[in-house]
Amino acid sequence: MIFLTGDVHFKNKKLFGDQQFMSVSEAEAAKKYVDIADKYGIKATLFFTGKSLVEEPKTIKDILKFKNIEIGGHTYNAYQPEILYRLFKKFTDSVNGPEWWQERDIKKTITAIRKTTGENIISWRNHAYRYDRYTYNILKKYGIRVVSNDVTTKKRFPEKINNTILSLPINTTPDHEHLYHGEKRYAEGVKESWGPYSKGNFYFIDKWFEVLKGEIESIERDGGFATILAHPSCMEVTDEMETFGKLCDFLSGYKTAFVKEAPLTLPYPLRGED
Repeated sequence: MIFLTGDVHFKNKKLFGDQQFMSVSEAEAAKKYVDIADKYGIKATLFFTGKSLVEEPKTIKDILKFKNIEIGGHTYNAYQPEILYRLFKKFTDSVNGPEWWQERDIKKTITAIRKTTGENIISWRNHAYRYDRYTYNILKKYGIRVVSNDVTTKKRFPEKINNTILSLPINTTPDHEHLYHGEKRYAEGVKESWGPYSKGNFYFIDKWFEVLKGEIESIERDGGFATILAHPSCMEVTDEMETFGKLCDFLSGYKTAFVKEAPLTLPYPLRGED
């Protein structure tokens, strides 16, 4: 089982550096992304910041005309203003803010999505995968059933993290942290990418695609769940989604699912369940 996912942010070229290299917004890139996936019969789950729906409701509604898309939440405004969250980190026990503040953000995001789409979401990914001891209890309160924040190649299957929420790990190489693209440029003589948030091994997109295929094939052989993180913005900036089309062609040989379908596709009961 394969879950194709991506994250979509509001317009802010200073905050989201890849947008400096894009002729379209991230939401418009998401529309192109979903269209390509649809041509190959691939289901995709895109986690939207609430503010992106407020900014571009028409584009989101155009995306929803496709049947191969699930929309999930990705915080409201990606922890902005930054100074406020620095103060939270310094003076509270949470980088995301106190419990009441996080609840405000989550509720605002869910409301924005419902207002634009007419649907209640059940899938969530925190911006920058950032969560704390309050986050999942709040998400549970507002009807979220599946989260995808855990980045690890060591896990093949989802895990139950409380009585309601399922954690679907990102267990293949994420594009944003490992792909030369946009502001994450290749610098001669530098082993890792030059640019913000660079870490670990970095690849040109053809090599990233080969690494990703190997990971997917390995997880499939184990009968596991492969979760892919391929951002519409990264795919657009790198080669105008040429490789993304190749990825969808490759995935067409496998069964794909929405993140919200993860609890329904488990081949066995989770620990603590009958």
